[in-house]
Amino acid sequence: MISLDQVLLLQKKVETAVEKIRSLNAEVLQLKSDNDALRRTCAELKNSLADKSGSVSSMEETNHDLSASEVLSSAHVLRKASLPDSS
Repeated sequence: MISLDQVLLLQKKVETAVEKIRSLNAEVLQLKSDNDALRRTCAELKNSLADKSGSVSSMEETNHDLSASEVLSSAHVLRKASLPDSS
């Protein structure tokens, strides 16, 4: 037969297990909340990076266009300088 001490010990172990389960459930909820917040931050950072990358690409194209236009302008000036004066 089971003694009263064994029942009380079992009751204490069950209470400890139930408290641990409650604690772990609360931790799981907190971790899910933290995970959601991190996912939102990650998405925001990815969007920001995409915007910045687009800006950099646009600036690179603008710089390339300016450089090409400067080369063409310089070539035009050199061509004019090397042509004999027809006046």
